[in-house]
Amino acid sequence: MGDCDILILLSAHNGEEFLPSQLESLRAQTVAEQIHLIIRDDGSTDSTVSLIESMDVAPMSVDVVRGGNLGARDSFSALICAADPNYSTIMLCDQDDVWIPDKAEIAACAIRDSPVPALYCGRSITTDAGLTPVGLTDDAPKGPSLHAALFSNIAPGHTMAFNGALADLYRRTINPHAIMHDWWLYLLAAGAGKVVFDPVPHAYYRLHQGNEIGYGTTRASRLWRDAKRLVTEDRSSLASQAQALLEAIGPELSDEDARMLRGFLDQGSLASRWNYLRRYPMVSVQRRPPWMSTLLFLLGRYRKRSL
Repeated sequence: MGDCDILILLSAHNGEEFLPSQLESLRAQTVAEQIHLIIRDDGSTDSTVSLIESMDVAPMSVDVVRGGNLGARDSFSALICAADPNYSTIMLCDQDDVWIPDKAEIAACAIRDSPVPALYCGRSITTDAGLTPVGLTDDAPKGPSLHAALFSNIAPGHTMAFNGALADLYRRTINPHAIMHDWWLYLLAAGAGKVVFDPVPHAYYRLHQGNEIGYGTTRASRLWRDAKRLVTEDRSSLASQAQALLEAIGPELSDEDARMLRGFLDQGSLASRWNYLRRYPMVSVQRRPPWMSTLLFLLGRYRKRSL
């Protein structure tokens, strides 16, 4: 490991357009000499690999891993599972963003010396494809919690930093029912460790047609996204993910979190769903008015589907 104590994991796929500016922002980090970068190429068909190999990223050190096309979730999962847990800080990095120079240092300080699985995450500045700022990602005024994590992910992977203990827990518990790698990390940390949410953005989150997961930047676009989800989204996947979480870390949960999680999974009747919402109202987990999620929960749209 040498003098490096920050490990950055980057999954690249056909990234020749935006990857150079991201790599330049990584080498401009205030703690760049402490960074080891591992890039997994996810089956690119363009010049991504040769571009990486031709760039000078000093003072960072870098390794490139060539792999088949797995998609963002499984490519990042492969990186996390192979990561050396002895690093004090492990960070995830998207190929098309740009980091503000203090990002790695602030994230590392936020979880330094934590005795439990720890996760840092936060807001970003959203931009267009040309990196012109257009807004901010959501704040988290209610704070991170396991209850909130069951319904939505406030911890986007591109903002994440975590310690070796969380990486090891991820490796031991990752499950096919995990919707996304970053969401699973958030659930694990919220249930068995700690989550630090930073309201100050330290990255430019570039929005363009190639994003695997986009982000609504206007009220109208978010309303349209929510309307589509109302009709098309299979929310039963959240129950499957929650069941996998209970099986993975049930004994490590606090008594209250264990009761809450079991209550979430006990959706067999309208009465049980109503009782859950009375004890754990949606308003405590969502920034926006929670009427839609409350209604869908009462209607049983979050129930685990029978095989």
